[in-house]
Formats: sequence, structure tokens, C-alpha cells
Amino acid sequence: MPYVIDEFPSVFSRLENQLEQEEFDSALTLCTFILNKESDPKIKGIAYFYKGQIVALMNNYSLANTSFQNALEIFERIDFEKGLAMVYCKKGDVYYNQRILLKADTFYNQSIRYAKKLNLYEILIDAFQNKSAIYNNYQDHEAAINALKTALKYAHLKRDQNQSKNILNQISTNYHATGQLDSAIFYFQKGLLLKQEMKDMDGLISDYSALGNLFRERGNYEAAQKNLIAALEIAEAEQDTFSITTIYAEIGDVYAAQMVWNLAEKYYNQALQLAQLKNSRFAEAGCLKNLGKIYYLQNNENTSVEYYEASLKIYEQLNSKINAADVLISLSKVYQEGNQFVKAKALLMEALAARSHSQDKMSTIAIKMALSEIEINHGSLSKGITIVEECLGICQKMKDKDGLRQCYLLLADAYAKSNDFEKAYQYYQQFNIANDSLTSIERTKAINELEMRYETEKKDKEIAQQKVEIEKQRVEIQIRNNQLLMLAGGLALIGLLATLLFFINRKNKQLNQQKIEVLKKEQETQHLKAVIEGEEKERKRVAEELHDGLGAVLATVKMSISSIGHKLPNVQSLQTYQETELLIDDACRTVREISHALMPHVLEQQGLEFAIDDLCQTLSNNNDITFDFIYFGNEQLLSDVIKTSVFRITQELMKNILKHAQAKEVIVQLTIEATALMLVVEDDGKGFDNSKPHKGIGLENIQSRVTYLNGRLDIESEIGRGSTFTIQIPLNQA
Repeated sequence: MPYVIDEFPSVFSRLENQLEQEEFDSALTLCTFILNKESDPKIKGIAYFYKGQIVALMNNYSLANTSFQNALEIFERIDFEKGLAMVYCKKGDVYYNQRILLKADTFYNQSIRYAKKLNLYEILIDAFQNKSAIYNNYQDHEAAINALKTALKYAHLKRDQNQSKNILNQISTNYHATGQLDSAIFYFQKGLLLKQEMKDMDGLISDYSALGNLFRERGNYEAAQKNLIAALEIAEAEQDTFSITTIYAEIGDVYAAQMVWNLAEKYYNQALQLAQLKNSRFAEAGCLKNLGKIYYLQNNENTSVEYYEASLKIYEQLNSKINAADVLISLSKVYQEGNQFVKAKALLMEALAARSHSQDKMSTIAIKMALSEIEINHGSLSKGITIVEECLGICQKMKDKDGLRQCYLLLADAYAKSNDFEKAYQYYQQFNIANDSLTSIERTKAINELEMRYETEKKDKEIAQQKVEIEKQRVEIQIRNNQLLMLAGGLALIGLLATLLFFINRKNKQLNQQKIEVLKKEQETQHLKAVIEGEEKERKRVAEELHDGLGAVLATVKMSISSIGHKLPNVQSLQTYQETELLIDDACRTVREISHALMPHVLEQQGLEFAIDDLCQTLSNNNDITFDFIYFGNEQLLSDVIKTSVFRITQELMKNILKHAQAKEVIVQLTIEATALMLVVEDDGKGFDNSKPHKGIGLENIQSRVTYLNGRLDIESEIGRGSTFTIQIPLNQA
């Protein structure tokens, strides 16, 4: 979208309207007329800026760059900061569109510097989104996500729901592509709340579907089904046939993952019928492939081959190499012919090379898993095992339950083929644990068979010794049984009475101990409440006394010193007089800062969101650390006690970071929902050993305030990897 400076409406209103309506030829003519007619440098600079945007939209980047450079030189000469912010950003766009990314990034940084100063949120949002795209191009995905989070902060400040929605989608997609599934789920859910408020039906369908697939990958099939059904209901209400087709197939995937074949087949067939009706070839091929798979798993090989070959034909027509390779692997399992594997391997290697610069870890893992399966079954066992172990490590980091299942099963098969039954059995056990929500008779038989083969060697050695011992033990047991029968009756009665008395006594002790603990907890809570409330009252009293007492005295002294200067002009030139004035100014400022720190007026006047944002901006300006604040929720749900306590907790965390962390960037996230408040403070500092007890007074103060609010404090930190503090406060109990 073009930027409008909103200066000289009598000159530019018509031009701005033409620019926004994309009447480029008329706008360019008018621009030329203004440049020839006007002599005011500011007007000429703005005209050059608009001309640059027009020709950039017409893809004439050379002329656009020249026009922007003319505008930039004029704006720098007259120190027009708003124009500088806009023209730097648009110059960044020109270089970005030409893929000259380092130059683009430099201009975006210049634009951000001016835009932050003037709170030009629209420019800040655009610049940080484009910086995110640049970071992704250089494979710096963490920096890309942080840039998007900063853009999201400014979208919230601008109250721009459409921008917030789009940025949330980008953050979620970035997290999913890099395998950070928990974070992807969190941001998709935040996006859902916003889209529900906006009544964005297309966005809701997309996010519910994405969440359904994420939960399926995590093995949470109930949550997957719930989200996909929600997406399906909206798609049916909107009569969105394409989405309905996709969702039917995704629901089929959920049932297939649980091996509920009849329902999986039902939904795949429904999706196939719609795809054929709408001539959606890619969706049709996917449904055919899925149907081939479930028929193969049910030992219906002839039907399976028919569906696989129909799917392969479509994928080859569409030149979809990854999917074609996947079908070839499946066909190879049915045919047991090596030539299919050779063709599949070639396609997969080509697809893997194409993915080498992609950030999509999920697709890359899928290709590597398919390659490992080929190596294990028709290639090098050791090479196949190496590839699977690499995938296993990535799936463990991502907590991808479905991927872990596949890795464990492939490793079990590989070690079984190499006659290492001990390792094979261990991996089948891990597969069984990961697969605990499913039932599979065939795999259970395989596990039992491997277990039996693994135990056979050990048991053969033990059998001979056991036979000798058994006969000896049988004679001894018979003698002991006769003796035990005589004692059993008496001992049973005595044991029963003793056990009963023991449990009664222990229960009474437990009840008494619980009562003592409850009383102690109540006393501690009351004491903590009194201490915190007393502390806040004392802070307020001291702040008022500083402001109204010492502040007023210093103001009077300032006025008196100034009056001396007016009455005796010669005194003003004295160094002592000038130093005295500076010292009094410093004292007044120090008293004001201490007063505001003790009881910040922005918290009382504008609320918690603006108080924390103001704190972050102040700390960013006064330190070599960037403090970014991201807010989501409704502050009206909070009581004054919670607002004050959360602000104090944030202050204390910031102070600890400044004092100890040696961080370069800090992200503060505040989320307020109907039942709970969550505060997350992340830094990229030196971290600390979280296994050791924390002895700092600051952390004790934070824990006290969290306890006072019936909340919970979680700390994650590793040396050299920064720290994350997460505070959760229930709103229905505070």
C-alpha cells in the first residue's frame, strides 16, 4: 500500500486519491506538474516521494530509486523526520523487491529509527514484517520470529485487527515450519480468538484446520478431531467446497492414525468425491494415495495397488516429485520390486536438494524418513539407521509424537534385520509407548515375537539349572506348606488387627498434620498480604511526600535562585551560579524519577498495558538493551491489586535482567484471558543453572507477590541460552 504524508491538502489531496485508486498515469502526470510549478522544497520533496511510489508500483525500480533519492536529499536538508521515515522504508521496499537484501535491511533500520521516535506504527509494522522475510531468507528463523513479534506489538498499539491477524498467521506458520509445535499451537489459538472477534470465517476455517493437524502430529487425537469438526461446521455453513474437501481428508488422517479404518475410508471417499466434482487434481491424488494406504494396511493388496497407481499418475502429471516418490515407496512395499525403490530414491534425492534452502523442517523430515525406509529395506542398513537417528533427534526436539512413532518402528525393523534383537526389542517397546493411544494386533505380535527371540538365548542357559532347582524346591515347599497351614490362621488374625490399628493411627496423624499445614498456610498468606499491602501504602506515602514535600521545596529553591539571576544579571555568568542551577535541576529530576518509580502515575492514569509499555520504552532508551512488549487481552478483567502486583513483578524482573543477565534483547508478553493472566519475560542473556536454588532477594520478592495472588512462577534457564520467566495468575481466585 502507498504511504500518504497528509501535508498540503490543497496541493496533494487529488494526487493522493489517484494514488490510492491506482490511477497511476493520471497521478504521474499530476506529480510532474507539481514538480514543475512549485518551488517550496518541502512540497517538491513530497512530490518526488509520491512519484517514487507510483513508478515503484509500475515496477520501474530504477526511476523509483532516483525519485526516492531526490526526496530523501530534500527531507534531510529540511529535517522533515516523518518524510524520512516513509522514504527510507519505501527505498527498502525497492531493494527488497530486487532481492538486494542487505541494502533493503539497512534502509528498513533507518526507517525504524525515525518511525519509533514519531510512533508511526504503520511504517514500523511494514518494516519489521519485511525484516522478518529477510531473516528467513538467511535462515535466521529465530530473528525472523522476533521481528514478527515486534510488528505484532505495533499492530496492537495501532488497534489494527487485520494487521494483527495477518502477523499472528505468519508467526504461527514460522513456528510450525521450524518444528516448534507448542509455540505454533499457542499463536494459532491467539489468532483464533481475534478472528472470532472479527467474524473472519475464512481465517477461522484455516486456523481450526491448522490446529487440528498440529494436534494430530502431537498424537492428541481428541483435540485434533475437535478442531477439525469446528472447521468443517464453518466451511459447510459458508458452502466452501474446497475447504470441506480438505477437511474431510484431514479427518480421515486422524482416524487412519488411530487405525479406525472404516471411518478413515468414509471420510477419504467423501473428500475424493468432492475433489473429482470440483476437478481439484492435487486433492484427488492425495485422497487416492490415502485410500491405497489404508487398503494396504488391511491386506487388501489388489485394491491398494489400483488406488496407488491412480494417485501416482496424477502426481506425475502435476510434476509433484515428493508426492510421486512417496507413492512409489508405497507401491514398492506391495510389489516387493527393487526397481520401484530405485526410482523412488532418485525422486526423493531430487526433492531433498530442492528443500536444502527451505525452512520447512516438517517436509524435510518426511523426505529423509522415506529415504531411510528405502535404505533399510533395499539398500544400506547402516546408512538407513543413521538417517533415522538424525530424524529421531529432530522429532524429540519438536515433541512430534507421530514422527517419533515412525522413527522407533523403522529403527526396530532395521535392528531386527541386522539380527540385533536386543536393540530391536528396545525400540519396539519405545514405539509401543508412543503408540499407547492406538491398538494394533499385527504390531503387538511383532513385539511379542521379538521379545521371545531376544529372551530365548538367555532362557536356554537358565533352563538346565532351573530343572535341578525345581525338584529340590518342590520337596522343601511341601514341608513348609504343612507348617505354614498351622500358623496361618493365628497369624492372619493378629496381622489383620495390627494392620487395622496401624492404618487408623496413621490416618489420624495425617489428618492432624493436614490441619496444621492448612492453618500455617492461612497464617503465612495473611502475613504476606499484610506485608505487601503495607509495602504499597508506604511506597505511596513516600512518593507523595517526595513529590509534595521535597519536590515543592526544591521547586521553591529553583524559583529563588532564578529570581536572584534576574535581579543580579552579573551573577548568571558566574560558574558557581550555573553549577548550582544544574544541581537543583538534577535534584528535581531525581526526586520526580524516584517518586514515579515508587508509584508510577501512568499505571493509575492509563492502566497496566501502557505502564509496562512505558517501562519497556524507558529502559530501551536508557540502556543498550532492546525491550519489546507484546500485549493481548482485556485489562478490564483485572483488579487494581493485580495490576499493581503484576507491574511490580515486571519491574523486579527488569531490574534483575539489567543487573545480572548481560542481555541484548528482552521480550515481555502479557496475555489476559477470562480465567487467567500470563506474564512471560524472555531474555537472550547469559542464563544461569536452574537446577541450583535461587537465593536472590529479587526472586524472593517476585515469588512472594505471585504467592499472594495464588499464582505460579516457572523459570527456564540454561547457561549461555538466556532465561524465561512465566507467571500464571488465576483471575477467578485473586
